[in-house]
Amino acid sequence: MSEEASPQTGTEAKPRHFTPNVQLSAYGRLTRNPETKTSERGHPYTRARIACNVTPAKREGEQQTWFVDVVAFRNQAAALAKCKKGESVNVLGTLNMEERTSNGRTYQNFTVTADGVMAAATTRRTE
Repeated sequence: MSEEASPQTGTEAKPRHFTPNVQLSAYGRLTRNPETKTSERGHPYTRARIACNVTPAKREGEQQTWFVDVVAFRNQAAALAKCKKGESVNVLGTLNMEERTSNGRTYQNFTVTADGVMAAATTRRTE
């Protein structure tokens, strides 16, 4: 869905938020160190971004990278805060999408509200 400028004012429309009931499991690498903050009500939460490599259907060998924002609360916030940039993580949670228009272009931002966060163990195979 595209947001258009208001014909009366010429200003850009406000962002639209979509909250589907979609559970998502994502695996990716942290693009930066997670940031822990405190909400207005005094509750800690952690934000991070992961880069997920995906292979588009019918395009073998070709990969794209999707960037997914993650927000975690309570115990999941503590688990995510222990991870570092470049580490692989598995995230399970509810997918949310925000769509906004800026300079005539529509942008979509995906955020996962984490129900589960797990640092992925990396093992080396030796022969």
